[in-house]
Amino acid sequence: IAYTTNESGNFDIGLVELSLGPVLSIAPQGGLEFGSVGVGAAQTQIVTLSHLVNGDLELQGFSFDASGSPGFSVSLAVPRAVALGESLDLPVSFAPAAAGAMSSSLRITTSAGTIDVPLSGTGVNVAPPPQQQIADILAFFDAAVAVGTLQGAGNGNSAGGRRQALRNMLEAAGDLLQ
Repeated sequence: IAYTTNESGNFDIGLVELSLGPVLSIAPQGGLEFGSVGVGAAQTQIVTLSHLVNGDLELQGFSFDASGSPGFSVSLAVPRAVALGESLDLPVSFAPAAAGAMSSSLRITTSAGTIDVPLSGTGVNVAPPPQQQIADILAFFDAAVAVGTLQGAGNGNSAGGRRQALRNMLEAAGDLLQ
C-alpha cells in the first residue's frame, strides 16, 4: 500500500504491485573442489539448486567455460522444472584424462538467470596395484610368446623349458604378493 498527500491535504491511497520473480541459490557457494583424482578414474559431487521465491523456475541448460580444462561433466537431462521451495541436485563429475591441476566454470542457465560455479581438481597418475602389474606382465608375456617375439634360448627342449620357467617365476611373484 502506498499513499501520497494531494494539494488539499488529503491522502491518496493506492496499491503498489511488487514482483520478486523466481530467486534461486546454489550450494556449495564456493564451488566444487574435487581434490586429487586418478587419471582414468572419476569422482562425482553434488551442486544443489534451490528455488526460494515465487514464480516458475526452469533449469534450462549447462555449459562449461570454453577456456577451462576438460574432464568436467554434468549428468542431468534438461529442461527441468523446479517447484517453489524445492531443490534439485546436479551431479557434477570430474574424470581427468591427464595428470595436472585443472579448473573450469560450470554455467547453470535458468529462467531466473545464470549462475557460474567454479570447479577445480587435480589429475594424478596412480600406479596399478602390484597384483595388477603382475597380471599385465603375464598378459604381455603370453602375447609375445604367441606371436613369436619372445623365445627361449638353449639346446633341444631347454629353450621352451626356460621360457616356461620364467613365466612360472612371474606367477610365483604374484602369489607371494598375495
